[in-house]
This record gives sequence, structure tokens and C-alpha cells, in this order.
Amino acid sequence: MKFANILLVAVSLSLAGSVVACGGAEPNAEDDETMDELQGKTFSLTDADNGKTITLETGKTLKVKLSANATTGYAWRVKSVDRTLGQPTISYKASGGAVGSGGVTTLAWKLTSPLDLTGTHKVELEYQRPWAETAPAAKTFSFTLKVVKPGTPVGRGEGEMCGGFANLPCADGLKCVFGNPPSGASADMSGICRAPKTCKISGCSGEICADTSRVSSCIYRPEYACYKKPGVKCEQQADGACGWSLTTDAKQCLTQR
Repeated sequence: MKFANILLVAVSLSLAGSVVACGGAEPNAEDDETMDELQGKTFSLTDADNGKTITLETGKTLKVKLSANATTGYAWRVKSVDRTLGQPTISYKASGGAVGSGGVTTLAWKLTSPLDLTGTHKVELEYQRPWAETAPAAKTFSFTLKVVKPGTPVGRGEGEMCGGFANLPCADGLKCVFGNPPSGASADMSGICRAPKTCKISGCSGEICADTSRVSSCIYRPEYACYKKPGVKCEQQADGACGWSLTTDAKQCLTQR
């Protein structure tokens, strides 16, 4: 009986070690996805990228990640897409364990097909309840995808996305402009290709940031001091216009005025 107990313990420890070893070797899907983005195999769009145009090579994967909440009955779906690009695979991941906490819907297109995918594809998405198709969508999202063959020496055009994990370049004569990132955006966010513009600080109190010198009334306002905070820049923004790129300290300063 004593020998049988020892044998049982040994077998149990062996099985436990096997489980731990297997668990340690299990691949992490999120790490794989991040690596694909770093290597330029996958490119992602988020809520902040609504209306943008991107260029990708065939063989890449495009993922559109949009905020959603499955508990409300709403879901992201394709409203309009051409048959050549086709329908995406759609998945949903809750952001937390609490009921009603919401999450992210991912719509993925793999740019591999027996059909010729090269060209321009316009896609429209809508956030809708399946049983209320005649009602207006709660949210919409659209983008334009330009697909080119691998090795095509083409930079991103005016208004197209650049930078990001894949370090997408702009065409000659354009620069990748970042400006003020959207709320919640990470430091590795993508920019927009824009024609370079020289921005100047003007106004009686140095409160105006524009591409030409401008005159203003010499009535000083306390918020003007916020634009002189360290790190604040007068530069071209992602929409192509000149504007102030504000630091966190400058933003807090403005809210207190």
C-alpha cells in the first residue's frame, strides 16, 4: 500500500509538470499579432481612422478594430464592399469580465485571392442591430484601400496613412504629419501624408499659429500663456492645417482658464 501511494504521488507530479510545460509553451495570439504588425505583415485601423485611405501590398492582412458592446444588441457589419475584396472574418473580444463592459470587434481582410485584388476598394461599415435594419445606424465607419503588387515602389499619397508599426512612407514631396493624437491613441499611431507647410506664430500676444502672419486685437487673455509652455509647438497638423501641438501640461492649463 505504501509503495502504491508513492507511485501515485510520482505520477501526479509528473502529470502536473507536463501541464505546466505545455502551458508555458502555448503561443500568445496577441504577441503574434503585434509581431506581424512590427514586421509589416498586418496593418490595423481603429476608430480614429474613419475616412482614411491606405495602401497595402497583396499578401498582407488588414484588420479594422472598432469599439463595440455585444450586450446592447448592436454589431459591426459590412454595409458596402466590392465582390473582389469580399467579406471579412469578424470576431469580438470583450474588454473585461464585467457585464456590459464592452469590447472590440475586429474585421479582417487577408489580401490573398485567386482574383486580382490590385486597385482601389471602398468599404463602408455600420454599427447596427440586426432586427432594426431600417433604423439609422448608431455609428458608421468607412475607409479606402489601395492594393498594389509586392515590391511596387509607391509612397502614400496626399491624405493617406503613413508611419505606424509598418513605417509606411509618403510619396516624394509629402511628409508624414502626426500633430495632436486622438484621445487614447498610443505613441506609435499612424500619421497622414501632407504637402509640407511652414507654420508661423503671430498675433499681438503670439497666440495665433497659422501659415501666414496674422494681426489680432491686443487684448491679452490668460490662456495665451498656455501656448508658451515648454514642448508646445506651432506646426502642421494631421488635417494639413497649422495648429498648436499641445503637451499634457498645456492642455491642463487651457482647461483651467
